[in-house]
Amino acid sequence: MANDAAWSKKDRQHWNVLIAERPLTDAEVGALHEDLENSPIRFVDRLSKALRAGETSIDLLVPDNRRYYVRLVGEIGIATTVQEHAHGGAAINAEQLVAWDERDGLLLALVTGAHSNFLSVIPLNGISKAIVIEVFGLLADSGDMLSKLGAVQVALPLLTESPEFVEPIEKLLDSIFKEDPNTETDGFSDLSRLFIFVDSELSRRGVLRGVPPFYRRLASFAQASLIQRQILAEGVDPSDFRNSIEKRFGPQFYSQSLADMRIAPRWHPDLIHADQLKQEFIGRLLGSGEMFKDKLGEGRLLEILSPTSEHKHGLKALSEALKPYFPGSLEGNTPPSQHIPEDMLAVVYEQLAEPELSTSSFIAAVNLANVFMIEADLAAKISELLQKGRYQLHKVVDTREPPLSGMLSATLLFSISQVGGIGQ
Repeated sequence: MANDAAWSKKDRQHWNVLIAERPLTDAEVGALHEDLENSPIRFVDRLSKALRAGETSIDLLVPDNRRYYVRLVGEIGIATTVQEHAHGGAAINAEQLVAWDERDGLLLALVTGAHSNFLSVIPLNGISKAIVIEVFGLLADSGDMLSKLGAVQVALPLLTESPEFVEPIEKLLDSIFKEDPNTETDGFSDLSRLFIFVDSELSRRGVLRGVPPFYRRLASFAQASLIQRQILAEGVDPSDFRNSIEKRFGPQFYSQSLADMRIAPRWHPDLIHADQLKQEFIGRLLGSGEMFKDKLGEGRLLEILSPTSEHKHGLKALSEALKPYFPGSLEGNTPPSQHIPEDMLAVVYEQLAEPELSTSSFIAAVNLANVFMIEADLAAKISELLQKGRYQLHKVVDTREPPLSGMLSATLLFSISQVGGIGQ
């Protein structure tokens, strides 16, 4: 039973000790079966049966047991950042899942695709190529959006040794970008709705109380992806569910997200909209295309993924201004890593050079701080100007213009503080 539930050695240890000492009591037998049910693989079975019977409920869709989410995305332990968790509990969990069953373990591991760091620890090169291709085919036909993206990203580094992955990757990309958020019945829109639903319920019940926001959102995206995958696999019409999510669950999600911004200011709940999710996918794939451009060959894959490609079917042509570079939901307390482009940096310095400080002096800096790195020189310049101006703005002719504390947004102050550019 433990093997069927994809239990790790640690999961089995507690019960093995008891069973070795004595027979289990009736209460312990019940607790054992409940523990077995708090497994993602068991959840998938229960959800499939419920969808076929038309008898789903909130309690079924969002388990309220913390151990379930540990088995889904890994133990958080003492990790405080995405990187620490990715190379800690998440890596251990991915390795255990793949060791348990290459096919189903890989399918479960891919739902952690809300951030590229979690994909980098999935041991894809240790799995049979035939199974990898089979999993990619299943996802292209009826997979959730995050797992499709994740499958592409984990496979790109292996293309030189595994050129047979090229065709499955192209099919995955086609299946991702045939989805149009303008229809509001597409995969991006459903992923957005399901994330709002799961995250609001985890918040309301306090299932993951006390963890960093990125960990709860990682669990929310993973659970939303499992739900989306099973809805597609069973061919269920989710129209009634779509109509109810924003009204029933939106306020709780929005309130929790705003509360999260106290410690993770870079991600705003408006960025969960389907069109922005699509742009985030584009940004991540363009980044992977740049990183592994020497592995893309000279064919269609290069046309799609190359950041310099102007091909009409390339992702570059689908990108909208800066949107692919906006922070993702797990990056609220992570400083931007991209440098400000030279032409935009020139605009920032031009505004800062105005004779008197005004709201217009900081417009470019504020708008770019959430997307690009505020480096030490620029941070020092802004700090110097603020001190010289005694933290006052001039030429404020419209009383609706925000005060300095509002104009210098939380994201800009956060970025400056990361490089020591602002004092007490």
